[in-house]
Amino acid sequence: MNSTGESRRYLFFVTQNYSFEILRPLEREILRRGDEVAWFISPPADPGLLNRGERRFERVAQARGYQPEAVFAPGNVVPHFFPGIKVQVFHGLEWKKKGHLSVRGMFHLYCTHGPVATDWFLAEARRDPHFRVVETGWTKMDAIVAAEAQPRPENGRPLLLYAPTFSPSLTSAPTLLDSIRELARSGKWDIWVKFHPKMDRETVAGYTAAQSRHLRVVDGPLGPFLQAADLLLSDTSSVIYEFLLLDKPVVTYGNRVPDDASVDIRDASELESALRGAVSADPERDARRRAYIQKVHPFSDGRSSARVMDAVEAMLRGDLRCQRPLPRNMFRKLRMRWEMKYFGPAGD
Repeated sequence: MNSTGESRRYLFFVTQNYSFEILRPLEREILRRGDEVAWFISPPADPGLLNRGERRFERVAQARGYQPEAVFAPGNVVPHFFPGIKVQVFHGLEWKKKGHLSVRGMFHLYCTHGPVATDWFLAEARRDPHFRVVETGWTKMDAIVAAEAQPRPENGRPLLLYAPTFSPSLTSAPTLLDSIRELARSGKWDIWVKFHPKMDRETVAGYTAAQSRHLRVVDGPLGPFLQAADLLLSDTSSVIYEFLLLDKPVVTYGNRVPDDASVDIRDASELESALRGAVSADPERDARRRAYIQKVHPFSDGRSSARVMDAVEAMLRGDLRCQRPLPRNMFRKLRMRWEMKYFGPAGD
């Protein structure tokens, strides 16, 4: 609420389906504070993923008439013609991925997830101070930290979560099907396979057909599975970072940019030995993982959304100010107007 006790109005700008689980912890924090929030869903995001009772604007004129005091976007772009300060909350933790660390002259406030992002944005802000940077943590991690673990088999075997990416050029799923099936047949592991919704249907069918006593394809929110599993197997997927932040071991197959916080293999024949090594005691590996956590996302309290809102409140009160206005950015502004078919007044 503002200083007069009136509720503030906020807007979420969504262009991808993964944004919903990033923004919902922030929505809960906004509502907890007695404020209002509405959603603007732009293709290819699916408005059918909204929950009952969540408010949606279908036209730009509706969003402008709402007069939000801040607009939040997980992506790298946001419409300049929406009123309010523009807040970047990031779409993931893949800081090594091209485009993750990017200033496009569209945001007043960057709510960074950890020092690796904070330091980069602060350096950019010193060169061109049209935005402010506050290290808050990533809102999606609030839900993962708070998630109740999925019930797991009570047999003492290690529980492996296999969560490959869907990207055809990066996924390990077709290559590792036989290896995963053999691991399950050995009876030494319990394995849950969690696919991205965009995973190739034929690949999903192959794993579904291979299900057995120790191998199960699971569905539902990711957080409870991350909490339950002892270790993660993936390839080049954002889930790697989310699992590492729970301070648990990760094995990757053919990771595009491997690091020393996890174990990466390039040959399927190395899979079982790598998994066994990952669950065995290794103080040096554990120390590397914890150093990585401090670099990427040092917050484990599940209050990142609260810190985001505290930063926004500081900017709205004037305690946090940009030293320069946003760049004119005419080409990007025209492109966004064309994409959203809006040619009316600006709101920035």
